[in-house]
Amino acid sequence: QTVNLPSLEALQEFLKAVPSQRYALIRRLQLCTKSIAYNPDQCDAFTRPEAPEATVSVAQLLGGCLALEHLSLAVCGTLASETIMPVFQALERMRSLRLENLDEEETNPL
Repeated sequence: QTVNLPSLEALQEFLKAVPSQRYALIRRLQLCTKSIAYNPDQCDAFTRPEAPEATVSVAQLLGGCLALEHLSLAVCGTLASETIMPVFQALERMRSLRLENLDEEETNPL
């Protein structure tokens, strides 16, 4: 099964609407943590958005994706590595990972 969640809001709605037992059916996941309300003109390298709700939401979904083979993750802001890394380590069936930084790499590296 393939799931495409193009925004943080879509991810949060998915988590509310879909029972967590169904996450195990996901084989391909396209996920973006950019909020619909995000305005890059209001940020610079020193005010990069930290989105604890994005970290929690991504970890919650990926933690249940036991059969996930392909992940495309577009990140806007930062995800807390101490929360995300253990989740990634548990994705034993992962065959491909595409990671995209939606911010300027020169000023806001992943």
